[in-house]
Amino acid sequence: MGIAVITYEEKESKKKIAEKYIAENKHLHAIQIYTYLLNETDDPEYKFLLAEIYRDIGFISAYEKYLLAFLDDFPDDDEIRFEISTFLMEYESWENIINVLSVADTTKRPEFNFMIGYAYYKLNDFKLARHHLELYLNSSQKIELKFDCLFYLGLIDIKEGKYDEAIKKLKEAEFHFNSHSEFYYHLANAYRLSGMFTHASLYIVKSLRLNKRSAKAYIEAAKIYNALEQFEKAEKHLKKYSELDNNNTPEYNLTLAETYIGLKKFEQAHACLSIVEEDEPDNSELTVLKNKLSKLSKAQ
Repeated sequence: MGIAVITYEEKESKKKIAEKYIAENKHLHAIQIYTYLLNETDDPEYKFLLAEIYRDIGFISAYEKYLLAFLDDFPDDDEIRFEISTFLMEYESWENIINVLSVADTTKRPEFNFMIGYAYYKLNDFKLARHHLELYLNSSQKIELKFDCLFYLGLIDIKEGKYDEAIKKLKEAEFHFNSHSEFYYHLANAYRLSGMFTHASLYIVKSLRLNKRSAKAYIEAAKIYNALEQFEKAEKHLKKYSELDNNNTPEYNLTLAETYIGLKKFEQAHACLSIVEEDEPDNSELTVLKNKLSKLSKAQ
């Protein structure tokens, strides 16, 4: 590779030709020119320009490759590191985000810990997600994403069965999220799993008021009303779910079976359980409901 083999005038002329090709949607021609200029000048600008073209034509792996190559030329520039991480977040490139940010000094940029924690959360690595989110929350510097951090820590608590701790964190963040249906869905879920069904019913109503087209909220509502033995309400919400989402998931069929058992519609309950048994014969909830249905059927 030779450095500065071509003159400034030649370089500018080729850049204008590449820009013309881009305007004409001839992206592959532009790629050839920028690749040539990169090889001849070793200027990191062309890595970024190549990344942009690859993004525009949907070649995301190449886009990420050139973004990361661009960063290699500025290893100590945390602002560039941050910007590239936000680009990668758009395409859910969680492992690359972790790799990009983990080498930075997070004591100087605590928001990097939040981004790393969020990436680990999306990868379902809740232990490392909690570690980095707590580092962010306990930072000595002023933090702007405290309530977002509490929200995700609350979701991790739910995943780990720490329902009381989840409720505490989510309640602390409630004012910040009081117009978000998704937030109240999770809060209702935490209350239901903790056995506080009346509280859960209040928050799932809030969730559905904010978004009447949230299919998963209708499933959660049905589970709550089943727990409260308000089976007619549960059935009503499951009907709403089926109008929004025709996906016959095991979760839906198990919830509907429990509702039918409560309503003493045993044949319908059996039909729902049979559907689940075909796909998930070892499902523990299926076993519980089958035993309950068997006992109630014999008692009639």
